[in-house]
Amino acid sequence: MGMGEPLANYVEVKKALAKLLMYTDIGKTKITVSTVGILPRLKMLLDDPEWPHVRLAVSLHSVDQKKRASFMPSTTLTFLDDLADWSKAYLKKFGNRTHHLTFEYLLMKGVNDDKVDAKRLATFVRSIGRVKVNIMSYNSTGVFAAPDEELVKKFGDVLRSVGIDVTRRRSLGSDIYAACGQLANKKKACIDG
Repeated sequence: MGMGEPLANYVEVKKALAKLLMYTDIGKTKITVSTVGILPRLKMLLDDPEWPHVRLAVSLHSVDQKKRASFMPSTTLTFLDDLADWSKAYLKKFGNRTHHLTFEYLLMKGVNDDKVDAKRLATFVRSIGRVKVNIMSYNSTGVFAAPDEELVKKFGDVLRSVGIDVTRRRSLGSDIYAACGQLANKKKACIDG
């Protein structure tokens, strides 16, 4: 997670996963590949007999198409509809008690963190089926800000109230600029400054 888009290097990631599974005791459902959701590659892995079907986490961050496109440049005009269709196909083919799909949702203060956003996310997730949601607060980089903890809790409570499995991921390393997104931004600030 956070080190580039794995599905942009599909063949090499597939090889690496196969090696990990072959030479370690790590099982398929103990590995998660996190992606921004490159749909042609997601569709490819759905039918690829050599893809080791590890868990997948899709960085969603908004179910408002226009809003998502404003901060996720990989968003296509029909991304959310296409993702919903793909997710249903994925769950039909691979979903079970231990092999689930996760949507990552990064909360950014004043951008995607209000009750309306939470309700939209709940509706989107429930339309797909048994999907987990992992919420996290944005790490301060000077671009966006993190919402306060009470707002994060309320956001998660909206999802839980309709039966969605929600986890709250805590960030580590922000005090030394090593949390997700911070190191690259700190390096850029040093180069620019």
